[in-house]
Amino acid sequence: MRKLLISLPDALADQLDAHVKTLGITRSAYLRQAIGRDLAREAHARMEAQMRAGYQQMAQLNLNWARLAEQADYEALARYEAALEQQEQEKP
Repeated sequence: MRKLLISLPDALADQLDAHVKTLGITRSAYLRQAIGRDLAREAHARMEAQMRAGYQQMAQLNLNWARLAEQADYEALARYEAALEQQEQEKP
């Protein structure tokens, strides 16, 4: 395990000391836990932002596909109606 030297304002160091005393753990243990929680929270927030961006991109892609399909449907309907009209005109 690596050792790090950190500097804290006196008031924050006093708060830390009082808090770890009530928890019955060392400063090092508390800081390891706090840093681990903070890093996990940041990683989760990054993943959530990436997922949100992905969902927004997929929504736009789905909308584009729906528009293409709608246009294809209109074109197919127009061809069908034209064919029906031509059949009607060819009847005796």
